[in-house]
Amino acid sequence: MLTVPADQKGVVADYLAKNFPEKPKPPAVIIPGDVSVSIKEWVVPSLGSRPHDPLATPDGAIWWTGQWANVLGRLDPKTGVMKEFPLKTDKSGPHGLAADKDGNIWYTGNSAALVGKLDPKTQMPSFLQMVLLLHEYRDDVTLPGVAGVATRGLGLVLAPLARARGYRGRYPQYSDPDSP
Repeated sequence: MLTVPADQKGVVADYLAKNFPEKPKPPAVIIPGDVSVSIKEWVVPSLGSRPHDPLATPDGAIWWTGQWANVLGRLDPKTGVMKEFPLKTDKSGPHGLAADKDGNIWYTGNSAALVGKLDPKTQMPSFLQMVLLLHEYRDDVTLPGVAGVATRGLGLVLAPLARARGYRGRYPQYSDPDSP
């Protein structure tokens, strides 16, 4: 944002009016006869996430950004199944979506000034993400026997690395009822 000096406002306004004129609105299209319309709505998993920017992909899925929850979401309209993908960069503020030929979903992270890519095929939690989650919830989730001992040891060693790589161990929007 910039402040235009008072003596230049007329010049800027004239320039904008000349180079960016108002475009006429397209005429309404009247459809003859009776019309039946069906609107289906789905409630996204992260309430208050401010879902927007829907994108239809060639596989029939509908993607959206959950800007306040820091997620991208995918809906299969045939089955109603939804999945949200938490983003690695905290508070990135995902916005606009585009899909590439390989099925990756690209987004802008307005709040973090970034462009991100989600590969839905490999978006299962990574090993580091799983170790970090188990470490964070070690008092609530205990694996039996050797697996439990190994997980605790791995958590102590690998949790700092996972955090350094951008993974989060807690997602308050899923557990804190007061979060937006």
